Amino acid sequence: MLKRNVETNDDEIFETVTSSGTPYYKFYAITEKSTEKVYVSSFQEAEDVVNQLKSKNSTNASDLGIVEKYETAKAEFKDVDTCVNELYKKKIVYTNPYKNIGKTIINEPSVSTNLGITLIRPVSGIITSRFGIRSRDNHKGLDIAAPLGTAIKAACAGTVIFSGNGAGNGYSGYGNVVVVRCTDSLVILYGHCSEVNCRTGEQVAQGQIIAKVGSTGISTGNHLHFEMRYNGSAIDPQNYVYN
Repeated sequence: MLKRNVETNDDEIFETVTSSGTPYYKFYAITEKSTEKVYVSSFQEAEDVVNQLKSKNSTNASDLGIVEKYETAKAEFKDVDTCVNELYKKKIVYTNPYKNIGKTIINEPSVSTNLGITLIRPVSGIITSRFGIRSRDNHKGLDIAAPLGTAIKAACAGTVIFSGNGAGNGYSGYGNVVVVRCTDSLVILYGHCSEVNCRTGEQVAQGQIIAKVGSTGISTGNHLHFEMRYNGSAIDPQNYVYN
């Protein structure tokens, strides 16, 4: 409100209003699947980031968006190049892990089980992680450490129901994986292989080399993830082998 007979000007009015109000800052968030990822100070910069990611064929390009923001505090702005580098996701092209070495069979002592079959140890090595609850998850198998390229033998005879890279095929995280159906009830999975030596649909014999030890997928070192599933539920392999 202005008092009568008091001279003023627009600059003084603007100063009075802005000094007594709450300042808001306008900037832009670049989102990925509606989650705010990075912030820039102008729409032109935000648009530049998105366009560069599209031109680079970043796999998340279709999930990106730009949101105009008004906040009482400035965001931490990043330059265009930094935003592009942080948001860019390269398409992963998986090479075929199969290598044909023929039907090589290694005879090993077998043990009888109450599952109606005999089993052999697929590799010799040190057990580095056991079946069951651990700090980060519920581990569904045994991790057996062995050197890169160590032959993995089929613990039992059966039909290969999957062989290859598990990502996008129902076995994400296992890397290169071989899955063998031993009986109507029992399936055995061999994960993190460096290569696989059998094909989906193939009949394998007990002791046949079906893969090689590696560290593909979610893994921190060369080992075999050995997993047994009975009627769809994971069971502890140490109750049958490695005991």
